[in-house]
Amino acid sequence: MYKMFILPVLSALSQGDAEKAHRLAIWGMRRLQKSPGILKLVAEWSGADGAPRPTTVWGITFPNRIGLAAGFDKHAEVIPFLQALGFGFLELGTVLPRPQRGDDRPRVFRLAKHKAIINRMGFNSDGAEVVEKRLAKVRPKIKIPIGISVGKMKETPNEKAAKDYGMAAAILHAYGDYLAANASSPNTPELRKLLTKEFLAPFVHSVVLGEASRALSFKQKVRPVLIKVSPLPDSTEKEGEETIATCVEEGASGIIIGNTTLGRPVPPSKKASESGGFSGPQTFKNTVKFLQMVRRRYPLFPVIAVGGVNSAERMRVLLGEGANLVQVYTGFIYEGPGLIRELRVI
Repeated sequence: MYKMFILPVLSALSQGDAEKAHRLAIWGMRRLQKSPGILKLVAEWSGADGAPRPTTVWGITFPNRIGLAAGFDKHAEVIPFLQALGFGFLELGTVLPRPQRGDDRPRVFRLAKHKAIINRMGFNSDGAEVVEKRLAKVRPKIKIPIGISVGKMKETPNEKAAKDYGMAAAILHAYGDYLAANASSPNTPELRKLLTKEFLAPFVHSVVLGEASRALSFKQKVRPVLIKVSPLPDSTEKEGEETIATCVEEGASGIIIGNTTLGRPVPPSKKASESGGFSGPQTFKNTVKFLQMVRRRYPLFPVIAVGGVNSAERMRVLLGEGANLVQVYTGFIYEGPGLIRELRVI
């Protein structure tokens, strides 16, 4: 029903504007989640009230191992509805310390034939204070773990990036079960240089130390700090190995592999030539390759795998290769809520 009716209707109403279609979907979810009765019906359909395959990572219990990647609910607007769909955890953001407009529109493009998306959002954010107010209202009602992805302002130089991450994390400290430092978005100039030898060790050290300091100040437990890294082939295998080694050595709690890619693993076309990060099923092989690379050297280092997951078979592959948790984004856009109902029981 979703693929036959809802997705085409959203596309028609938005006149082909992929970002407008996304905002329409968010608007619909916001309206629906105001009704407890509707949320209950959605949860009954999805099986969200049950925990068929719970797992524990970082001392946190996840009711199932499928989560929603950062970027879908950037501003913490539809958490209750997403919980009702059966996700085992949600990652919000990326949230910045202050509001930021992001890149000019159009900045999201759907390659429907390939079930792929290109985006160059540019870290658009309502800002941490606005997100904090939304979370304060709904967090007591949310039973699943919440991860909060944080980033830096466009104008902040990499030498001072950790301060931006820390500011956003401090404002949102009371609401997240884990913190994800997004150091790999391809749409913020110079951001990926944070993953180079020059910046990575001091950056990870500062973010990890900052979290420990905040926990002490707020008299709360220290949240796991994850680093979201670039995918293959945007980084070479050697660069990827060095990145993971540094994250381990500097005390990160885990990694998220990986972000959108600058590659174009589809035939040339007008939309495929748009600048930005590519996501879709074509990235799956590189997600598996990166995961295998990590597991050869660090069998027990926690990993959230994301990239190209659009079926139960693909989720099983990632879990079989040692992923602790799995996230979806583009697969959820194209396959709809039925995909989550299928993946949550794996």
